Amino acid sequence: MTKNFVIFDTCAQPEYYDDVHKILALPAGHTVTYDYRSSQVTDEVQNDLDDFNPSENHQVVLVYVQDPGYVKGTGVNSGEPLPNTCIQLITRLATIEKVRPLANEDGTRYFIDLKLASYPADREGAHVRRILQPLFASGDVPFRKYIVRSRDTSINDLFNANGSQERAFSSVIDQLSTDESQFMMDTFWRITRVRARSKPMIPFLGYDTVETEPHSTEIVGDRTQSYFELVDQSTLLIDLQFHRAKDMDSINYRSRYVAIESSPKSPIEIPLSRFRSRAFGQETVAVRVPSTTSLSDQDFLFQIATENHEKDDQKDYVYGPQLTLAAKYKKPLGRVCVSLTMIFLASSLFAIAAFSSSTSTAPLTEGFLVPLPCRIAAILTGVICTVYGFYLWSDDIALDKIRRT
Repeated sequence: MTKNFVIFDTCAQPEYYDDVHKILALPAGHTVTYDYRSSQVTDEVQNDLDDFNPSENHQVVLVYVQDPGYVKGTGVNSGEPLPNTCIQLITRLATIEKVRPLANEDGTRYFIDLKLASYPADREGAHVRRILQPLFASGDVPFRKYIVRSRDTSINDLFNANGSQERAFSSVIDQLSTDESQFMMDTFWRITRVRARSKPMIPFLGYDTVETEPHSTEIVGDRTQSYFELVDQSTLLIDLQFHRAKDMDSINYRSRYVAIESSPKSPIEIPLSRFRSRAFGQETVAVRVPSTTSLSDQDFLFQIATENHEKDDQKDYVYGPQLTLAAKYKKPLGRVCVSLTMIFLASSLFAIAAFSSSTSTAPLTEGFLVPLPCRIAAILTGVICTVYGFYLWSDDIALDKIRRT
């Protein structure tokens, strides 16, 4: 069974303004958490959330609405519903993965985990007008209600569409950045692809680069966080697509810096840890996953954040995506086994060389004497095994580090 929902964003407060940037920038498959009070959802939706069945298909269209006369930073409007003439557009499609009701003295608060899907193919806005028309008629729109059920078949059409995601993303940004919108001067980009490039077993050989997606989620506080599963000493290659609204001229466009940070700290594989945003086109940033001496899973966070421009008035608002992505990494078992084998072999060779006897001039007459060239060969081989073992174990000895960075 499929149930369709409309979840509204109004972004009338700084802490919610970033939600729209986040859902536009994150790749498909990532999970975000929205939370609403029971008074902000319809009675029908309350029943659906209280009796949530994960085996059912819960489709969601995320819709941004705004009074054209609204000015950023003026706060929340009254509890009256917005008029049908307001700005209205679908920003993203998603599915509900999990619902966590939390009862308190003010009622129930619902924490809703949304798994992001594709961008809507609704360039002319026909779908959103058709979906929202009965909701405006009943008054089940902000600032009265923020989650409602919809029985309009247009939602199914949006989920079944197979258009270009690059074109759909650009269309959403064009509609979101009109002169009446509070987003008109913002910077927009999205993650189009994430690849993981592992450290090669043999230095200077080719790299094994594979597409990677957030495979798992975990609850951090009251939010659900997606994370990538990686191996240590690998490199994440993150492709970003930039888009400037079609009606914004290049003179007024504010080129903001995009900064990259990681924790624990690791080298960033670009000349600088920040670069200027583009009006259009692609950028690729590379983040090195650090080495670990532990065999258990380690946590790794990296942030790609758009910095404010000196001309931005509302300093408590973000003017571009602020993404914090999570990963868990560990040493691959095969590399650990080879590394430990090399260290054991090197120790054995050093021991043979140290406890053996030899002579380079006198004739070999008494006892067991190892020829001197063999002892030298054992030491040299032990050194090579040691260097190779530590190369596999950590990045302190990285024979091809310059090439990889």
